[in-house]
Amino acid sequence: MNGADGPGNDVLAAFGVYPATLVRARARNASEGVVAAVDVLLGGRGGNDDGLTRALIALAGREAFGSAAAKAISAPVKEVTDVLEERDPAELLLSGADVVALFLAKRGSRIAFAYPGTSELALCDRLARVPGVRLVNSRGDKEAAFMAGGASSLRPCDGVAVLHAARGLTNACGAVGDLNRNEVGTLLFVGTPTTTSAPFIPPHGEPELLARVGAFAKWTYDPTPASSDSFGPDLAAEFVEKLVEAAETACTRPFGPALFGLPQDMAEKAWIPWELMAEQLDCAPHNDRTRELAVDERLIDELDAARRPVIIIDDYLLKYEQARPALRKFSDRLGAPVLQLRYTRGQMLFERLSTADVPNFIGWYNPDNAVHASVLEAADLLVTLEDRNMYPRVIGALPDCPKVAITSSAEKVRKNRYLGEGDFLVVDHVVSALRSLEDELAVRGRSGKPWFVGLLGRADRQVNGTNSGADRAAALVQRAIVSVIGEVLDSHPRPVLVDDSQMFGGLICEAYDSLPSRTRVMASHGGFIGSGIAFGTGLALAEPDALVLTTLGDQAFTNGVQGLAAAAQESSPVTFILCNNGGASSLTKQTLWDDEKSFNYGAHSFLENAPLLAYGGAAEAFGLSTTLIAFEPASGPEAITKASQVFAAALRSATKSRRPVLIELRLPPSGETWSNVWALPRDEAKVAEKREKHAANVRG
Repeated sequence: MNGADGPGNDVLAAFGVYPATLVRARARNASEGVVAAVDVLLGGRGGNDDGLTRALIALAGREAFGSAAAKAISAPVKEVTDVLEERDPAELLLSGADVVALFLAKRGSRIAFAYPGTSELALCDRLARVPGVRLVNSRGDKEAAFMAGGASSLRPCDGVAVLHAARGLTNACGAVGDLNRNEVGTLLFVGTPTTTSAPFIPPHGEPELLARVGAFAKWTYDPTPASSDSFGPDLAAEFVEKLVEAAETACTRPFGPALFGLPQDMAEKAWIPWELMAEQLDCAPHNDRTRELAVDERLIDELDAARRPVIIIDDYLLKYEQARPALRKFSDRLGAPVLQLRYTRGQMLFERLSTADVPNFIGWYNPDNAVHASVLEAADLLVTLEDRNMYPRVIGALPDCPKVAITSSAEKVRKNRYLGEGDFLVVDHVVSALRSLEDELAVRGRSGKPWFVGLLGRADRQVNGTNSGADRAAALVQRAIVSVIGEVLDSHPRPVLVDDSQMFGGLICEAYDSLPSRTRVMASHGGFIGSGIAFGTGLALAEPDALVLTTLGDQAFTNGVQGLAAAAQESSPVTFILCNNGGASSLTKQTLWDDEKSFNYGAHSFLENAPLLAYGGAAEAFGLSTTLIAFEPASGPEAITKASQVFAAALRSATKSRRPVLIELRLPPSGETWSNVWALPRDEAKVAEKREKHAANVRG
């Protein structure tokens, strides 16, 4: 709350009193006395008390408000408290907007992103006034959802979003699905038409809106069928209970977005008894708690009997705060090597283990790696952890041995169809399960020595899981770029990398070990290209003590550029690193694999970038500082080294500025720079040779 009307006018902000209201109360005290002044402080439209302020007074105590208000309007404390004595909290009714704002502040949601229409104004007003919650105009619908997701990516429900009815929710539908796929726990409040107008389907309404879009969310509540005549105790109790359920569901693994419908009249009308809400405010906020696992003795027998167990994790496991130490103890106890699923097409850069975290880690799984193939061939037990995508197209064939899947989502494992009769499926908080299983194995005296060491052959464990196919100059460009990013991330105790790219992320994967092992990496398993600007902005606003870098592809910039409005407006401390390689190089690569003649052997302009769009100019128009740096492998080692030095200086300067900055890296559209990025079962050199011959014929 800003004291825009003068210094000292925000002294009652803790009670939801705007500075302008305090100015009016002081004037009323001078002209009409204390009673009139306190009425202004407590008043709402039509002479009714403001529910939010009254509730905040009830929480803090009349004495606290009386003392603060008396000082603020220069009145005796007793006269102020006497006015309060006349108001019985038991008779206080709150609006739906009051209840939502109070609940969010109590449970610790610190930031709300909104792009409102008329239906959401009451809720936005309460969020602007309730202490502890920062209200941000997201300047976009999908932007609000992605910013809330970014803000909640490290702490579930730390950020929430307010969306405008049908037009806002349908605009943000892709974001809802993407947050659900990536298991980001957040609350999305959807303002809807009044209960009296909803049957007529006004422009901002659609039949069964929340139910239909709710198919992409984890949980949905829509009270719209109720009429204003039914705003009674039963509906009030249901409303509050569903609000609590929304937060509990969003913050229970697997996390996910919860959609909460809020009709305009429910938001604006005072109809929910304060005492009903007060009971819920006494409840502790939900935390991601570990717990004891009820251990199946047959499972312990299976684990203990295994002589050559292998563990494969998906990066979803690394979303658990204590995943690394728990996995280390579990793998040490079993003597099992640990592999991590790698994504080699689409978005590829996801958080990865390191040998510093888990000494038994032998890399991103690569079926073509001889060491990895030998390890899996020898396995007599396979343990998968928090699997989401271990199906054949991604991971290849799994060994024909007993399997144990430990996950927070049974259905997301079952769809991958590798569990057979007699295999084990453990559905639980995965870190809790690992700790419990390790404890049980310790009781039995299991002390597994790493059985796989002899298969490694040489010290290089192929941690990245691939063998680079790039030539020397292209490899130098790759290493130069990723080394700079890694050095800057390593300069900060809380480094975070948000990736919204495909080829650029794949390039970083090739040198992942250049990143500090403590780096948190956020990327989209939903494949939404264009989420990164908003996601990174929201994360940086919610976690100002983190260093947030966001890597972008050029298509991601085009689809997500609207997010720069709020980034600049709020001075979000995020640095955007844009890879401009001239077009959709991943699609070009894929289409030439499918049909080498397609798009005129790749020479057609359809998959190239918009020719008149200057990324730096667009970012500057939003208020960002920008830098352009060209990396050209053909320019030679000295030029590449010089470009990397310029990049390092620009990146260090950007992160120290504590405001949004765009650094554009211009790279070649094709060639050796990308030769080992985006896996294809084909000799790319032959395709490139044919394309060049065709282009030469066209030129001739």
